[in-house]
Amino acid sequence: MSAIRSQQREINERIKDFLEGLKSHDRIGLIFHDDLDGFASARLFYEFLKKKNCENIHAGVLSIGKNNPFGLDGIKNAEKFIVLDLAPNLIQFELEKINKPVLYIDHHPNSENVIFGDNIIELRKDGYIPVSRTCYEILEEFVISLDWLALAGVLFDRGDKYQENIAFIRQILIKNNLRLNDFNRDVVYSITNFIIYFEDNLIKAFDMFKAINIIKDLDKIKRYSEPIEREIERFVNLYEQKGELINGIHFFYFEPKFAVKSIVTSKISFDNPDEILIFATPEENTIRLSARCQSKKRDVAELLKKLTYGFEWSTAGGHAVSAGGVIMRKDLDRFKERLSRLKL
Repeated sequence: MSAIRSQQREINERIKDFLEGLKSHDRIGLIFHDDLDGFASARLFYEFLKKKNCENIHAGVLSIGKNNPFGLDGIKNAEKFIVLDLAPNLIQFELEKINKPVLYIDHHPNSENVIFGDNIIELRKDGYIPVSRTCYEILEEFVISLDWLALAGVLFDRGDKYQENIAFIRQILIKNNLRLNDFNRDVVYSITNFIIYFEDNLIKAFDMFKAINIIKDLDKIKRYSEPIEREIERFVNLYEQKGELINGIHFFYFEPKFAVKSIVTSKISFDNPDEILIFATPEENTIRLSARCQSKKRDVAELLKKLTYGFEWSTAGGHAVSAGGVIMRKDLDRFKERLSRLKL
């Protein structure tokens, strides 16, 4: 136990040195995931960097399987990097190319035991702590007015389902005189839908998001939420009509116009907590898979790995209750056939 505490102290000191060492003239690459936890984490760091008078900040948003922000000119020429909410096995090869200081904060399990170089300060806390909470706690004295945004990231990532986040959630709700259900509806859903609306121009979305300082500022972006809400409701209803039951597992293939897959799957899975569910949506030559099982009666990350094993260009991973993967379109029928024969 003392060795673990000593290691954590060393990491904390390295983080402190990294943050204190940032200079106003530094070219900084800020890279983050394209969901609310990622956006909230990046917004917190952006606020901190502006208060450090850093003017040369280059944002890169990563949509898993769709783009590579490390290839952007501003990012390539960065002198220091901050990488947030991206699973280690998904960015291992990109980070290994960087021979410059990197602060890397994440919360996904290291399923492949990735070990990074000494130039990378890696922070992933024990338990299920969304990255937006970790960033807020590191930067609190600089970003205290954005505590509500850290809360939004935690709630989006379902941190409220884990005991280790309950005190953090309550503290911010009470401090800001907020009600949980109203906050989810007016803040969490609005920001999530806004990000989805701009899925093809996420840098523009973040540029707009940088101007959000108080909850009332969300009025500037709420108009982007309505078309997303309508699409989510349509597919939740369609699941009841066209979802398939294959070998005791609920399978639903759907083709959304906007990137609502994550929200649709979350809504359906929380309405059906005892079921094992697999969702599939097309993207160009691939099929994106999501698996959920809120009851934890089956580890869906291991389930997807087993179902996709050996498929060309396939990937799978995640948490026991929530996992994702990718297969080629040509393998969808083989995937469903394998699912039908799987021994549960």
